[in-house]
Amino acid sequence: IYSYNQLPIRAINFSEESDVKLHNKLVNLVEQMLETKDRLQTARTDRDQKFYEDKCAMLERQINLLVYEIYNLSTKEILLIENAS
Repeated sequence: IYSYNQLPIRAINFSEESDVKLHNKLVNLVEQMLETKDRLQTARTDRDQKFYEDKCAMLERQINLLVYEIYNLSTKEILLIENAS
């Protein structure tokens, strides 16, 4: 059994411009995802529901790709993660 302190959490160095850009991009994507999920919950038509489901899937993919970049994951590591889920 693992404890949380064993998780490889990457610290953001806010004095490093590249880290700040990655952080801000991730925050923006997460905010978009939260807004899109809210809109999905209130969608009235099948067409709107499909639109917001597709947008959530697209945002999730963008978030995943950014996290892979933040952690400098190799193609092999990414495939391992994606095939496990």
